[in-house]
Amino acid sequence: MSTLEDEHAWPPRGWPALKRFKRHNGQSLIKDPQTARVRGLNYTISSDRLHVPGGDLYIHHICVGGWEYTIQNDSDEFSVLSLDIMDRLDDTLPELYYMSNVKALSQSVVLDERSAGRTLNLLKTILYQVNNGLVPDIDHMMRLYRLHPIQLDLGHALKKTAEKWPPFKSFMSEDETR
Repeated sequence: MSTLEDEHAWPPRGWPALKRFKRHNGQSLIKDPQTARVRGLNYTISSDRLHVPGGDLYIHHICVGGWEYTIQNDSDEFSVLSLDIMDRLDDTLPELYYMSNVKALSQSVVLDERSAGRTLNLLKTILYQVNNGLVPDIDHMMRLYRLHPIQLDLGHALKKTAEKWPPFKSFMSEDETR
């Protein structure tokens, strides 16, 4: 069940963007002596094997978490990004078909081709930075990749408004309503 039991589970098949990441977990932290805070990010990847005709497939559960501690012993832990991806046997199909259970800052992300691509790019960026000992500003990263829950709610609200009020729809292009 764990990726440590099977050396062939990670990196996932058919995901060339994730091939450079060989480790199943990682952590980085940054100390701020002026505010007496320690912030950090960590990630874990676990895999489950599926027995299917024609060979085994793996579902990979990826969880990125953040935390912050202060000298007053206050602590804050939160989920940054979590998702499940499955080995891709057909590279011609979009990543969307192989992703599920995507959550950004504990809020579900409605998957379409764009949000799946943005999720994959955010994941690559976070894994790269954590593996290099960096702690990015998560709020900024979520906004940059347009996966922040506020942006997701706003996009959903704009789409609903466009559906209910036809004059509003004429001001928005098809791409903006997604």
